[in-house]
Amino acid sequence: MKATLKPTAKRNKSASLLVALTSFAILCGSQAVNAKDSYGTFGELEYMGSSLMTRAELEKMLHLSPGAKYASMEKACERVKKSLNDRRIITDTDIVDGGSDALFVVIDISEPGKIVPTRPLSDPRYIKVPTEKPNLVLGDLRDRLTQLTYDGRSFKETYPNGFKQYSDAVAEEKTKELKSYGSVPELRDAWLNIVQSDPNPERRVDAIELLNWSGNYPETIAKIMPALDDVNKEVRVAVAKFIYPRLELLPYDFPYGKLTAAFCRQIRRPSHGDRLRAMACLSVLLRDKPEMVPPTREVAQDQIDLIAQRTRIPPLKELTERVKFLLSSYREKTGTKRPVVEDSNF
Repeated sequence: MKATLKPTAKRNKSASLLVALTSFAILCGSQAVNAKDSYGTFGELEYMGSSLMTRAELEKMLHLSPGAKYASMEKACERVKKSLNDRRIITDTDIVDGGSDALFVVIDISEPGKIVPTRPLSDPRYIKVPTEKPNLVLGDLRDRLTQLTYDGRSFKETYPNGFKQYSDAVAEEKTKELKSYGSVPELRDAWLNIVQSDPNPERRVDAIELLNWSGNYPETIAKIMPALDDVNKEVRVAVAKFIYPRLELLPYDFPYGKLTAAFCRQIRRPSHGDRLRAMACLSVLLRDKPEMVPPTREVAQDQIDLIAQRTRIPPLKELTERVKFLLSSYREKTGTKRPVVEDSNF
């Protein structure tokens, strides 16, 4: 079935596969199920450090005991964020399921003078779409996945030929409908324009997700890649999630230097979602494109070492150690011309 627009609408291969599947399983275990839906309780604080605040000071501000309920963790995060923001300290908080019953409270403080640059929107304006029906279907799909999670019913997420699919029959019916809309060029172009120009970050996130069923993935990734430097954390994470399972679809002449540079910047951004998603992508890029190892060492080795030293969240720890191994085990051939990891997409 192919969707039609209504003018009245408002709106070594086995080893490679094993590593990819392992990375995907790690990501799913960490954040595919939102921590709110977990029955876990407070385990410990995840903090990368800052010259503005010590770990002991943050723990005192949180005032959480091991085993504290999720609601208490939420209130503590809100209290800490408000207190620090009132002191003009830019703070990001999160509650993360680390793959066990214990949840992590993640606090990131932006270091003065070390703000990672973000992209400007291209011609900022509200982008009209031919129909809003795909967004309604996407909402139904999200509701279905949330219900499955609450019911404790597992489901698998796969990407045959890049198209996102689910093992759940009801969810898969929704994806088939979304795929029919994604085949409409006018809709795909509108979603790409939203990612590039629409000031509403929620619309940008929705557009990125709808592109999961639009095909033309190498071209799509090239066009949404600048959004890895978006000012909004949810948009950046959505782009990295979109790219990760499709890295092996990219052609040999793809601008891997720009892509690697964007992920190297993303691991420096003060949020757990940025670190986890970018590190997962780097683990695949450096494995499959070893020529990216030397420039990555130059621009990101210090940050990778810092994360490996300070993270206490198992999925991020495992991914970071994998990236460190790829960086340390690579031996550059004498006389090999190094690719350039470009500083910016801007």
